[in-house]
Amino acid sequence: MSKEVYYAVNNITETVTVVDRNSLDVKICHEDNGEERWIPRTFFEQIFKKVSKVKFTVAGQTLLVPEPYTEDHSLNEAEASILNQTYRENIRNGVAAKIKENPDDAQVIVDEYVAGYTFGIRQTRVTLNPVDAEAKKIAIAKVKEALQKKGIKPSDYEQYDEKVASVMAMPEVQEVARNIVEARQNLVSDLLDID
Repeated sequence: MSKEVYYAVNNITETVTVVDRNSLDVKICHEDNGEERWIPRTFFEQIFKKVSKVKFTVAGQTLLVPEPYTEDHSLNEAEASILNQTYRENIRNGVAAKIKENPDDAQVIVDEYVAGYTFGIRQTRVTLNPVDAEAKKIAIAKVKEALQKKGIKPSDYEQYDEKVASVMAMPEVQEVARNIVEARQNLVSDLLDID
């Protein structure tokens, strides 16, 4: 029988090796003290999970470390807390700049980000060309203004993104945005025209 290493579900530092097994029982050997004993197979299957080990390098040494977290792993309270904290930090990092630019839309920005977020996959920001970026600013301002007149918060308006996108695409908004960008570029060119 090949050596099969398992760890205790509630304590990943407790590892055992399966020495023998039959239809009812499993003979295990505790790795820390070498103690061998038979335990009921059903109890073994509830308490222990198979360890997969991966190589990693520390101070130039290649070592093996168990990977106890698998797709079907049940989290304990501490693990869930750490994952939720990491999740919140990832969301904060992903939206902080946008919220600084549009503090009134903070909840909408978070909701949009969370809706498209997949834990562990890096989110990429879409960079708009200067005219589209300016058109988006105009559209956000106009949609907010229209909603405020009706007493509706942007975060409560379900079609907010669609409305911003449709206003942003309007030819007159694109034209105003183009004029703003050109005026800004001309101003910068004039100010930088140093003799």
